[in-house]
Amino acid sequence: MKDNSLMHCAAICEGWQSKDGDSREGIILLTTTANVLLAPLYNKMPVLLHQRELDSWLQGERPILQELNRIISPYPSELMQVGQCVTQHSNQSKVRTFPSS
Repeated sequence: MKDNSLMHCAAICEGWQSKDGDSREGIILLTTTANVLLAPLYNKMPVLLHQRELDSWLQGERPILQELNRIISPYPSELMQVGQCVTQHSNQSKVRTFPSS
């Protein structure tokens, strides 16, 4: 993020019991359409929450329609930045562009 804050991804966690009777847990990371900054890299991005939205999200409160429309909208590009990451695989270096936090 441009202000060096943490990126807060929206996810849904759920526990259930399998047919075998084993307890299972799963997490679904919510995605939305990529914003202008990330669209050249991929057509989707995680749903990112603003700091002010965290408490209600983590407490499981159901957002009102206006909040829901904001939450599923792409995070504002102007609040994010993109950086480069160098990866090395099989003795070959490759430069990739990724959002930096």
